[in-house]
Amino acid sequence: MKRFKLFLAMAALACAIGLTVKYGSTYRPVVEPVREIEEIWALEDAREESEEPLVTRLFCNGIPMAYDAENNVFYGSLGLENGAKWPEIKLTASEETAKGLSLCFADDYGFDDCDAAIREGYSYQIFAYTDTAYSYAEVVFTGLPLVNVTADQTIEREDVPAQIEIALAAEGLQTNGRIHKRGGASILNDKVGYKLEFTRTTDGKKKIYREIPGMGTDSQVILLPMNALDTTMMRDRLSWALYARLTRRDEPFSARKTQYCELFLNGEYRGVYLMLEPFSVRQEVAKAGEERLTTDSVYRTAVISLSHGRPCMEDPYSAATGFELYYPMDGEPDFSPLADYFALLGETDDAAFMRRAAQIIDLDSALRYDVVLQLFGLTDNVINNMYTWAQNSRGHTRYRFDFWDLDVSWGLKRDEIGEMHENWVFFPLVDRLLRADEEGGVRQRYGEIYREVREKAFDTETVEALVGQYAHELNDSGAMARNAERWETENYAADGYELVAFAAERIALLDEPVRAMSAGEEIDLRFLEKTNYDDKGTPLSEE
Repeated sequence: MKRFKLFLAMAALACAIGLTVKYGSTYRPVVEPVREIEEIWALEDAREESEEPLVTRLFCNGIPMAYDAENNVFYGSLGLENGAKWPEIKLTASEETAKGLSLCFADDYGFDDCDAAIREGYSYQIFAYTDTAYSYAEVVFTGLPLVNVTADQTIEREDVPAQIEIALAAEGLQTNGRIHKRGGASILNDKVGYKLEFTRTTDGKKKIYREIPGMGTDSQVILLPMNALDTTMMRDRLSWALYARLTRRDEPFSARKTQYCELFLNGEYRGVYLMLEPFSVRQEVAKAGEERLTTDSVYRTAVISLSHGRPCMEDPYSAATGFELYYPMDGEPDFSPLADYFALLGETDDAAFMRRAAQIIDLDSALRYDVVLQLFGLTDNVINNMYTWAQNSRGHTRYRFDFWDLDVSWGLKRDEIGEMHENWVFFPLVDRLLRADEEGGVRQRYGEIYREVREKAFDTETVEALVGQYAHELNDSGAMARNAERWETENYAADGYELVAFAAERIALLDEPVRAMSAGEEIDLRFLEKTNYDDKGTPLSEE
């Protein structure tokens, strides 16, 4: 009986410890409501001001807050659409600073409109004190998710272990993980991109799937800094949102989920980033059937000088472009599945080209790819950032094409798309399919896909609505202004007007020529050659 009672006592103790670990210690001091300023002055007079902050770890309703150590500012995510009324906010300190510490608000946020406080980035003081010392800290509330990463090692191209926290209003994720820098030329910028992966162990090993606030379940997430040239900070997100209207989640290489966030790295505020769901190429291939995992290969075009780490084969028809192997990655790198594709591109006889293309090209995939290229103005998605999927069935290969990295779009580079956004985007395969199509079937199908894309995804009303939503998220969270201050830009507010204007201009440019071409009407197809690239994919001068 005594043993049984002892067992119950031990079980109760273990349960209590478990609950403490999960939900936090009961000894954590609560940040009390605001005190009168005279009372705070009296507490100050009886103590010495601490040279170091007394509190560097706070929780908002049990979810870790991000901390800007340089400025001694805590950030908590409350989400948007709170209205004037504040949600319930309970701030607590961490266990390691609990004993002998008291905290209270020195400012009463309750007097302010909640949405206005978030939008304007109001800061509220917290007074922390012990029997002998005191210090102040500031608290700022944002409407965006917060990503807080701590790594003991210098973060470069290779993975290093990290502790990862992601918070969005009442949702929170705390996990072990790993982090590395990512990107091509953008990795040389001050504001760089990162890839986070979640792991079971503190050494960054044993990948695990976790629920990411605002994003769903995944084992990894990409943090895009958003191209420094894209002052709207909307292009990548807008492109994926529209592409989502054209793809199903259960089909291979469907549109990626995205979400704005604010990043903190080792106690430093890094500004606004775009969380992006990455591709697991293996999983995408498996969506077409598990048997594809043993037969197929996937490659991605890349500028060779920016290629890093993966096996790469030079493109025989593009001066500086290669094909990086993305699947399979085990065994010796094999580029032979691309042989039929290269042979097709090198075919000089138009009739033979059309016959062979009908046999080995997934026509709908190629035409849809081109339609999206043209409408979105994707000038960096042929000689770069294009997945080419070699699907093998009993020795017969067909090629499918899919997107990655949609930021160079929507008129971002006028030297490529034209001052009035008038240039046809260079994709030699489809350009030739349209020019050499004497029977008209390819052109007709192109027109059908074009109309489908226009109806489902590409009209000025849809673009304007999405741009308005993104402007709301960036501006009314206070994040756009903080990012501008952090990186010393002039982009304190987002509006995205130029993206709506681009959509209107591309529709006006493309609708009639595509209609006429697909209807078999006589049309000067030189508009297909109106590009600022030569036959090697090299940008031409304005002359």
